[in-house]
Amino acid sequence: MPSDQIPLVTSIAIDTLLIFYGFGIAFLGFAIQIKFTFLTNKEHISEDGIGRCSGIYQFVKTICNWAVVYFLSGLLLLIASMMSPNSETLRPLFINMSFFSGMLVTIVLLGAYIFYILVEMIRVRITAAKYGI
Repeated sequence: MPSDQIPLVTSIAIDTLLIFYGFGIAFLGFAIQIKFTFLTNKEHISEDGIGRCSGIYQFVKTICNWAVVYFLSGLLLLIASMMSPNSETLRPLFINMSFFSGMLVTIVLLGAYIFYILVEMIRVRITAAKYGI
């Protein structure tokens, strides 16, 4: 008998995914707080300091932009959790969409961390070693 059931792509429970998305939403709040701090208190940060923190600032901007998807993934998962567990199409569809969007954001933020933080840190170390600072 053909079945219209959509298979789940993950075996992670809904409550575990919601906790993971909660951390992503906390990152969003943290990033917004840092952005407001940078915007409102620019006068006490020197141009040198802003130059040294450019990688961190770009990473914070990336977190702020992409963590919104964690929030949307959490909403999709919340909608899926309100549906009947016997639902064969909508509940698995919402869970799969939520998982894929959360996984995409995690990969993007990992890549941004490597590029903006680690690469920038290595560049600063090389420059400091070159000039003996």
